[in-house]
Amino acid sequence: MNLASAKLLASEYLIYPLKIGNYTFNLHMNVIIYTWVVMAILIGVALYLRSRWELTPKPNSLQNLIELLYEFTFNINKSVMSEENAKKYTPFIFTLF
Repeated sequence: MNLASAKLLASEYLIYPLKIGNYTFNLHMNVIIYTWVVMAILIGVALYLRSRWELTPKPNSLQNLIELLYEFTFNINKSVMSEENAKKYTPFIFTLF
């Protein structure tokens, strides 16, 4: 595929060139569709896991793994910042990773 056909293909799905200051952002339909597909998959997985989440004394292996990773992240944050800040920021940092 040469450069001219790549530009034609890219402009074919272009929705709107958004100009902010000196920058132009091109909104492409395929990027928007893939973003919505990934969001739907992540929400579906989160809802499925939430429905199966157990708060019993004997959690399953997936819950053990997630709690282990969370405690690991919390301990790293606690070693870098105060415990109060670690409690505040660990859920956000854990969500990113």
